[in-house]
Amino acid sequence: MKFALNQEVRDWIVRYGQACNTKSRKDMNEAFIFIEDIEKRLSRDIKDLEDIRLIMIAVKDLRENEIRIDMSIAPIEESYTMLQAHGLNIAREEIERSDTLRYRWGKLQIRCVRSNLIYTNFFFENFVFQSDVVSQLLEIQPSKRAELLKNVKEFIQECSQFYIDMKMVDQHYQI
Repeated sequence: MKFALNQEVRDWIVRYGQACNTKSRKDMNEAFIFIEDIEKRLSRDIKDLEDIRLIMIAVKDLRENEIRIDMSIAPIEESYTMLQAHGLNIAREEIERSDTLRYRWGKLQIRCVRSNLIYTNFFFENFVFQSDVVSQLLEIQPSKRAELLKNVKEFIQECSQFYIDMKMVDQHYQI
């Protein structure tokens, strides 16, 4: 009877461990997919205003998901620690990935923008922060701002010409 009860407890521990492993693996994979996506988007070379826009969207996405990822890292690490403590079979690669998750997340946060960002003007002029990506944006800001202003002037001229052309076409069909 005692042996059967111990075996039943061990079976429940294994099942619970498998469920924890499945959930933790899923959460860890989601976190790594998000981290790799943001890393890929931030590693783009900045050539034009579209690249700047895409990088700023990546920074925004990171900021919006920062709490979710931060809150999921500790449970993932604790789950894998608990599974190891109870001697359950877990792939070594999974354990190593769970060990590197916090490091990769911290590295991404440092690379992107740390939480001391103060926005006070339109185009990066008065940001106060330290970050690789944002520092790069600040370096190219003067030339890209000039390009943006030139493009806006061209757009205004093209719109004016379009309105003139449309009035002429409209007058032509009204006769």
